[in-house]
Amino acid sequence: MRFSSIFKIIILNIFISKMAHAAVCEERYPADSEECQYVQELEQKAEQGDESAQFSLGSWYAEGRYVKPDYKLAIKWLEKAGKQGSDFSYFILGYHYNYGENFPLSRQKALEWYRKAAELGDSSTQEILGDAYMYGDGFPQNTQLALEWYRKAASPTNDAGVVRGQGSASSAQFKLGVMYAHGQGVPQDYQQTAILMRKAAENMYYPAQLYLGVAYFYGEGVPQDYRQAVYWLNEGIPGSYTPGHIPLNALYDKAHPADRVHSQTWYRKTAQRVMAKVQYNFGVWYYNGYHLLKDHNLALEWYRRAAAQGLAEAQDAIGVMFMQGEGVSQDYQQALAWYRKAARQGVPKDNKQAYIWYYMASIYTEKSKDDCSALIAERNRLKGTLTPDQLSETYAAFDLIRRKINQSKEAKKIARKKY
Repeated sequence: MRFSSIFKIIILNIFISKMAHAAVCEERYPADSEECQYVQELEQKAEQGDESAQFSLGSWYAEGRYVKPDYKLAIKWLEKAGKQGSDFSYFILGYHYNYGENFPLSRQKALEWYRKAAELGDSSTQEILGDAYMYGDGFPQNTQLALEWYRKAASPTNDAGVVRGQGSASSAQFKLGVMYAHGQGVPQDYQQTAILMRKAAENMYYPAQLYLGVAYFYGEGVPQDYRQAVYWLNEGIPGSYTPGHIPLNALYDKAHPADRVHSQTWYRKTAQRVMAKVQYNFGVWYYNGYHLLKDHNLALEWYRRAAAQGLAEAQDAIGVMFMQGEGVSQDYQQALAWYRKAARQGVPKDNKQAYIWYYMASIYTEKSKDDCSALIAERNRLKGTLTPDQLSETYAAFDLIRRKINQSKEAKKIARKKY
């Protein structure tokens, strides 16, 4: 009798379990569908301790794939897989907590799960932890911890001594190199920057190739060498290296094998032509926080380097920063001065925006200046390309900018009277 009761309980539990599986599946698929059967089979394997099944099932609950999203069940199965060594399981939990996708948004819990994945040796998560501590953005900012995790991620082997895939550490090496370049958490050391950039550059990480090219151009951390500068800049410009493409330095050496003095002049001039675009790219990266820690002051520094070589895009970018007061005190007259420089070279390309800056540049340029008539001519040409609605929008923009400029002038007058 007792055995019969136990047997009935076992059968009842199996039936309830199957009904639970079916209920989960039926929200998305019919109970007798292949998808439902697959979920049931996977859960049985997961219950038996299969790490791969636990990972897949946990991922599905996290993403809502085949089953209704359920973050508690996702945690249950992904944690089980993580305890068996699946670092990516912990990463997924950190990711979903970080972005609040089917999970309650919690940066603290995201950090906890990211750390578990990082401690198992996953270089990508180690780099993410470095970013979290370096950038802040909802996480506690800590330069020393950022340095620690970047160093781990930049290592060619994990803590267990296992060699990582080629190039997996490149991004962290680049970020660590930038920290040495700016003395962030460490004494400033351009030589160490160059060492780290070379490691990443040799694994085809193009931001490091560009950075190394700049280092050779200025002789920062390495001997000044225009040939090396051309080589790395040429390698790093996205899309510049295609099958069958001969790098610029090799091309020149074939044409002038013995002319070393003139070749150095050629390398210098070639590097200078490329340098402005590269410097502008660094400005964009610092401005947007792409590849580099977002920093408007450093963005402005790189934009100025590129603008000094006449790059119109950089001049326009500086104008934007003065107009918005990013990295500098807000100064509408300075903004217009930079917009005028860019406008003379046809930037921006958008006709409506270009017309606004040509118009403002022309009315704030002294009539005696040589370029005033040219600005007016281009302004009138652009005006003919705009619709009546677009012209109305530009006039509203003129009025707003003019009022801001006048306010700025009045503020300066008051400040001068006070002192």
